[in-house]
Amino acid sequence: MRRLVAALPDDDYTALVEAFAQLRGRSRAVDAMIVYLLPSRQEWVDAAIAAIPPRNHWGDLDGYRQALFGSITTMDQLDGLIDASIDAGHDRGHLIWMIGTGKAVLPSLVCHLGPACAPLLAEIADGNVSAANRYKIYDYLSHMPTDEAFVLLLDRLGRKNVERSVLAAADRFPRRALRLFTERGLQRLRDDHVRTHPELSPETSDTVVPADVPVGRVPALLASPPWVGYRRPKPVTVSVESSPTPVCTRWRAGERQRWTQTAPRYPIGPGSGWRAHIEAALRHPRGLRVETFSQAPVEMIRPYLHGAQPGFVWRALPDLQRILGRFDTEAIGYVLAAVRSKPVGHIEALLPVEGGEIAALMATWCTRRTTRAAAQQWLERHAPTAAHDLIPAAVGTPGPPRTAAETALLYLHSIGWGDTVRSAAAGYGREAAEVIDTLLTTDPVLRLPARMPALPSWLRPELLPALHARGGDDALPLDAVTNLCLMAALCQPDVVYAGIEQVIGELDAPTLAQWARAVFEQWRHAGYPAAQGWILTLQALVGDDDTVTMLSPLIRSWPGQSAHKRAVAGLDALAQIGTDTALLHLHAISEKLKFPALKTAAQDKIEQIAVDLGLTTDQLGDRLVPTFDLDTPDALHLNYGPRSFTFDFDEHLRPILYDATGRVRKTLPKPAAGDDPDLASTAYARFAALRKNLKPVAGDQIVRLEQAMVTRRRWTTIEFTDFFVDHPLLIHLVRRLVWGIYTSTGEQLRAAFRISDDDAFLDLDDIVVSAGDEEVIGLVHPCELGDTLTAWRTRFEIAQPFEQLHRTVYQATGLDRTDLRLTRFERLHVPAAALIGLERNGWVREEPADAGMQISTSRTLPSGTVTVSFFPGISVGAPTMFPDQYLVDISVNPRPLGHWHRVDTSETLRDLIDLASTHTPATT
Repeated sequence: MRRLVAALPDDDYTALVEAFAQLRGRSRAVDAMIVYLLPSRQEWVDAAIAAIPPRNHWGDLDGYRQALFGSITTMDQLDGLIDASIDAGHDRGHLIWMIGTGKAVLPSLVCHLGPACAPLLAEIADGNVSAANRYKIYDYLSHMPTDEAFVLLLDRLGRKNVERSVLAAADRFPRRALRLFTERGLQRLRDDHVRTHPELSPETSDTVVPADVPVGRVPALLASPPWVGYRRPKPVTVSVESSPTPVCTRWRAGERQRWTQTAPRYPIGPGSGWRAHIEAALRHPRGLRVETFSQAPVEMIRPYLHGAQPGFVWRALPDLQRILGRFDTEAIGYVLAAVRSKPVGHIEALLPVEGGEIAALMATWCTRRTTRAAAQQWLERHAPTAAHDLIPAAVGTPGPPRTAAETALLYLHSIGWGDTVRSAAAGYGREAAEVIDTLLTTDPVLRLPARMPALPSWLRPELLPALHARGGDDALPLDAVTNLCLMAALCQPDVVYAGIEQVIGELDAPTLAQWARAVFEQWRHAGYPAAQGWILTLQALVGDDDTVTMLSPLIRSWPGQSAHKRAVAGLDALAQIGTDTALLHLHAISEKLKFPALKTAAQDKIEQIAVDLGLTTDQLGDRLVPTFDLDTPDALHLNYGPRSFTFDFDEHLRPILYDATGRVRKTLPKPAAGDDPDLASTAYARFAALRKNLKPVAGDQIVRLEQAMVTRRRWTTIEFTDFFVDHPLLIHLVRRLVWGIYTSTGEQLRAAFRISDDDAFLDLDDIVVSAGDEEVIGLVHPCELGDTLTAWRTRFEIAQPFEQLHRTVYQATGLDRTDLRLTRFERLHVPAAALIGLERNGWVREEPADAGMQISTSRTLPSGTVTVSFFPGISVGAPTMFPDQYLVDISVNPRPLGHWHRVDTSETLRDLIDLASTHTPATT
């Protein structure tokens, strides 16, 4: 409206001013509209500022003031408006928030006041405004041609989006940037700026760009990228009569029975009976829930299935699988409605279902990152019928359905179903077959988007490390590097542009990984803009172990910075890099992380990797323990030339350093003048790296071994020897623990033993023992040693990595032995921190419920599950919001502790007794 008024002819504008003059003073709302529409009448703006009412009439003033802020043209008016508002009873913080949230206020202030309003903009950015408005403010500051505005940005370096605004300002005002970077001692920014603008400094010797690669050595796709001069052919449309496959189920052998027996996520135990439970649910506004259809008796709940709506669906895959297994085709409509309402995490419930309607949905879901993997799984399973059902859309009118169908058919072609797709197309006629053949035979490099992505302004290809062709020493030219960046920008997390895969094979791998890390660093300094998430995909494609070391700590921290999606993408990168180091870090995140959602995501990836390798996650963990090159000759020897040192490990795998006389040293001395410079520096660097890298690994391995004892994990003799006795790092823990030979079931201990210095298995009497072909090996729990426990404690006097021989043993007595509720631990007040601390022992808090609250935690052992319910609960966003928690219910399932294995009973009571020891009277 304001724009239209400003564009009026002079006569009409004058007439409008005269008409508005007659309306002034009728109400604050009218006056606000007038001054906003006619900012040229500044005397009216001054009068409106002076008319701000007293304190007791300010409830409806926000809109009034926003109109005034959008109309002022001088700093005096701005100061007067702020002062008048504060005098009328408003605090400055509220005013700053209001200015920052007004949709048109900020542009008006910047337009009318220019650089003079820079301090106010910075104050707004420091307040409670949205991330989008904060970035907008930084962008405004980057356009202002003053030192003050530039310095205000520099003062905020380190905050999200600030550095990219600084870089934009530096490009606009390069000489000012050079001077201020130098004055502030911002060496990295200064060096990069000089490299980008070499004309600013005569000292260009360290910024000379390396010589370009001869034209013949540049990869062809980088020298002449396919998008230059390429025009996408107009799609050919063929009208065909569709004959969709009827919707039905196609079960695999034994699959339906397995689905019927799937454990529900939230078991229901209706105390008043299922009939009463169903009737009560029918009276409730939400009606019958998924859990009821999943668990109620089939014949009792079947009449309500037809036409039922699933309502709210959340983490319901096990229940949907049970429903489809129990009711088969009768439940297709219900399950389909549930999956439509919440596809992510539930598409797998439709795996046995085929049909034209399902194929169209799967094709659409195949185009979305969050649902692509599950949809592709369905397409692979139902390839012949899916191809038949998708051909009409794939040759039809251009639009989302055709794009989705083409994507799905191309996927089938990529996994070996190309002939099936062509055969299905032939069934619709020659023209349809030709369209599909063109689709399948088009060079994947030419599958380009309608509009190529643009590189962000903060990405500076000229500042990146040199790239080399494989086997070459010369750097690629800048144009080729820029083209590689564009190729990377075409990639999605699980759909990689074909051209970049071809180019990667022609480039030197180590320099390419280093280059990609430099791209990541520029992204990080820019505040991780979400639009450039492809940079994590680039790390996945070309990263190495140094990339893993860079990413791992960031992935662990991102959820705490409200960046869970970025963290999950980081996990994808680790999984795709796939080296032993990458899998080690991924496994460590899956085992130990304070952010449950990311920890679960890591566990899912580790499980999938293990399945692909034919292993369990525990077996994969055995294979991922690094050796740190301790398996090399003289690995424990540090040679300085004239002098040398040795080291060993204590019970926590901390290195213990000795000099040549055997005296313990606290630290390794730095190389001195008399030392061999090469030998000493190499030894010093190796020991420093070992100390740095060993600490997190040591803690994880000790926890893993303790959990193996508690969960009664067993190994074959070959596994135990390969992954523990012969492991150059773990052997230092293995020798400090007592192991056992068990019968083939792993339940009955036959002989306990320790590992000698020459790796023999010695029993309590130092007699060599060995395991039979069918026997297994595991860590002995003290409750299994019986009368020999005292003797082992006396004989085996060595510091252990965790409590084993001296671990307190508990037995269930009284009601603990016979009841499903452990009432003696209930009605206690314990710190929230104590409940959270249980997670160190393998306890898992439930998924957050309403308002992000968790009101129970549980631990599953081989004998069963123990669950602790508490109130008011732990908030996911602020775990210590309610520091005092009341233990409401503690239960064990499926049987009382008296029927559990003695190890499981002892460990359960140990945790609960430790928890109860933190009890304090309730505070008010």
